[in-house]
Order: sequence, then C-alpha cells, then structure tokens
Amino acid sequence: MEGRINELQIEDINIADQFIELLYSDVPIRSLEDAVIYIDGFHNFTESEFALIQALETRVRTINLLLTHEGTNKQLFRKN
Repeated sequence: MEGRINELQIEDINIADQFIELLYSDVPIRSLEDAVIYIDGFHNFTESEFALIQALETRVRTINLLLTHEGTNKQLFRKN
C-alpha cells in the first residue's frame, strides 16, 4: 500500500501533525530561527491549521495574518 501511495505521489495527510510534533521538540530547525511568516487569504482555519500556526509561533520571529471577511462572519475569532 505504501509503495502505491508513493507511486501516485499522494501526500501523507498526517504530515501537519508530524511537523507540529517536530516544532514542539528540541530539534533545531535553523531555517525557522529568524523567519517571518505571512499567511494571507484565509477567513477561517481548521483545527489542524490553527494548531500548526500555534506551533510555528514558538519557533519563528513573527507571524503575520491577513484575514479576509466581509464583516458577516461573527465567529471569525472563535477559536482559543
């Protein structure tokens, strides 16, 4: 099965969870040490995406978010 997944170049859907674990580990990630990240064009995040942003926040210098909405999404900032 894994060989077929590789053959079809299907991404592992758990890669975000693996990356989050790596971000919270003690493993140095030099490319993120002084990084400034821009996230643009979103109006909401999945739980997995939100967890990834929180984990990145522990490793990078700055995260800039541009949230798009028309003022009708009253629950835009509903996640803690």
